[in-house]
This record gives sequence, C-alpha cells and structure tokens, in this order.
Amino acid sequence: MDDIHDSVWGVYGPSKRPLRREPLMPELDWNHLGIFLAVVREGSLSAAARVLGLSQPTVSRRIRALEEHFGGPLIERTPDGCRPSQRGLTLIPSAERMQAAADEITRLTREPDDEISGAVRIAAGGWIARLLMQRLPEMRAGAPGLHIEIVGQFHEVNLDRGDAEIALRTRRPRKGQLFARKMGTAPYACYGARDYVAAHPAAATDERYTRCNWCSFDEANAHLPSASWLRERLGS
Repeated sequence: MDDIHDSVWGVYGPSKRPLRREPLMPELDWNHLGIFLAVVREGSLSAAARVLGLSQPTVSRRIRALEEHFGGPLIERTPDGCRPSQRGLTLIPSAERMQAAADEITRLTREPDDEISGAVRIAAGGWIARLLMQRLPEMRAGAPGLHIEIVGQFHEVNLDRGDAEIALRTRRPRKGQLFARKMGTAPYACYGARDYVAAHPAAATDERYTRCNWCSFDEANAHLPSASWLRERLGS
C-alpha cells in the first residue's frame, strides 16, 4: 500500500529588502518602578532613599536603569528637588496600578493566625505615641503573646508595603486600599501663662490673635487640622 501523507509548506513572498532583527529590550525590573514612585512622592532622591532603606547612590543607579529601559528621562532634577518629566507623568498611573496589584497579592498571601501573637507595628507620632506607651500594659493584657512595636514617625508610612500594620493619624488616608476607622476626637485649647495674661488683658478677648505673642506648631506638625485652624486666626 502506498504511504498517505500530507505535506507542509512554508510560503513566503518576494522581499524588497533584507529582514533585520530588532534588538531585544532589556527586561524590566519591576522593583525599579517602586523606587521611581518613591522619588516622585518624596520629592528627592535622598528622601526616597530614607523611606526605602537604601543608599542615595543605589536609588540614583536604579532610576538611571529605569530611564535607560524607557529610553528617556523620567525624573527632572531641579534646585527644589526631583519632579517627574513628561514621560514620567505618563508612567505614574500604570506604575501605581502595578504596585497596588503587587501589594494586594502580598496581602492575600499573608495567612491569618487564630492565636493573637507575634509582632504588630503601630505607626504613630508625637503625643499619640506617648499615649500608646501609657496604654501598652492594657493593650497586651488579653494577648500576652503579642509584641507591640511603636514606629514614632511623623511622615505617613506605607501600610500596603508592610512598613507597619496599623497607623494612627489625624486625617483619613487618601491613597491605597486601606480600611480606616475614626477612633475619637482630640480637643485643643489655647493657653497662656498667668503672668502674661495678667499683663495683657487682650489675651482674654478675641483680640488675642492679633495683639499677643504666640508659640505655635513647628513644621513637623504643620499638617495638623489644629495647626491650620491657628494659622487662619493668626494670619500666617
């Protein structure tokens, strides 16, 4: 019996010019995108390095590697710091979506534990940290296996990245897929030394904001709602 078979043919048409193999683009290191976002958010290489726990030369090298990958500058260096270039601005939305997806995967892979134990980092600055320190025995009474670490920082930590598990702040978070709950209200009041108030009767009236000397918040606390309230009345 004769063999029955099919033939496979490669068909191509006449070429007007020889084919040229395009050089392959270097593989993208996704970690570099996170560093790029940190520089954009912090406004400088040094500030981003502090947040990421890296050296400034390392951050600079990785930004250069990312710029080489995309074929142009992503960060513009100015006397006031760093800002994204036009090319960088177009990259930010996609980079943020990528980072959010990576953070979500990290969160999903953390298996819950039935027993309350282990380390919990709580980010809180200023008086909130001092209040927590006073309540530590009460907080650990029902969970003796819990180790509580207070991260006393004023700048906002990245909970998605795992810088802390809980953050206590004076305003709601604006970014990230986070759960927020109002814990209470912190009242503020204006105080004056008795001798100063006695020597300046205006301190007991509404003219206190224009006719008296004030000790106000420093730059680290300028973002607080109470600091904004006082600036409006002092006209500064």
